[in-house]
Amino acid sequence: MSEFIKPNNIDEEIILDPNKFLISKTDKFGNFEFANDYFMEVSGYEEYELMGKSMFCIQHPDMPEVIYKMMWEKLLEKKDCHVVVKSLAKNGKYYWSINSFTFKVNDDDGEITAIFNKRIAACKESKEYFSNLYKTLLQIEKQNGIQASEKFLVGLLEEKQLDFKGLLRSTCHSDKIEMLAKSKKVFAPFKKAKKETSVPKLSVEFEKVEKVKPEVEEISKKEVKKIKKVRNNANNEEKSLFQRLFGKTDEEIEAERRRNKERD
Repeated sequence: MSEFIKPNNIDEEIILDPNKFLISKTDKFGNFEFANDYFMEVSGYEEYELMGKSMFCIQHPDMPEVIYKMMWEKLLEKKDCHVVVKSLAKNGKYYWSINSFTFKVNDDDGEITAIFNKRIAACKESKEYFSNLYKTLLQIEKQNGIQASEKFLVGLLEEKQLDFKGLLRSTCHSDKIEMLAKSKKVFAPFKKAKKETSVPKLSVEFEKVEKVKPEVEEISKKEVKKIKKVRNNANNEEKSLFQRLFGKTDEEIEAERRRNKERD
C-alpha cells in the first residue's frame, strides 16, 4: 500500500455549496470506505487515493486532536454527534463544514459496523468562533498534551452549561442544523465506492527519502528539511486513529469497550 503524504496547507478557503452535502462512510476505526461525488470534488482526491486511508488524511493542522477524541468517544458509546471541522484538500486549501456523525450497528450483536458522516457548509459565525476556540485548544495541546486541552474544553462546556452540540447551535444558523437533522435519508441508497483502477506512484519527495545516501552533508539544508518532513508524515500515517487519540491500538480500544459492555 502506498504512503499518503499530506500537501502543504495554503491559507485559501474553498467555499462550499450551501445546498450540497459532503458524504462519507468509514469503518468503526475511521478508515474511508466511501465518499460521494461532491466530497471527492471538494477534497480533490480520486477514490483510489482515499479508500482504505484514515480520516486523518484530510485533517487540517489547525484542528486540535481533542475534538476527534471526544467525537469518537461519543460514537463508541453509540451516540450521534455534531462538530465543526476545518479540513485539508489535496491542493492545500481548506474548507469549513458542520459534520453530523452517526453509525450503523449489526442487528445480531449490536456492534458498530460503519460510521457515516454528512457535512454541510459552516456559516460565518461558526467559522469565526470555532477557529478561535481551536487555536486555543491547539496551543494547549502543543504545550501540555491532549488531556490538558480536553479538561479545558470540558470546563468551557460546563461554564456555558452546554454539550458540544449545544455549543454548535449557539454559534450557527438554526437552518443549518435543521437541514442536517432532516437529511436522514441522505445515505440511502448508498453508492458503492469505485474499484481502484490504477496504482498511484510514490511522490518525488518520498522517493528521495528512500534514496538518501550517507553523503547527506552534500544535500542542501533546504532539501534535508523537506526530506525530514516527508519522513514524519509517513511515520504519522502508520499510527491508527485510536493510537493517535487514545494512545492505544484499535484492538485494545475494542477489547476495552467489550469488557465495559460485559460489566454493564
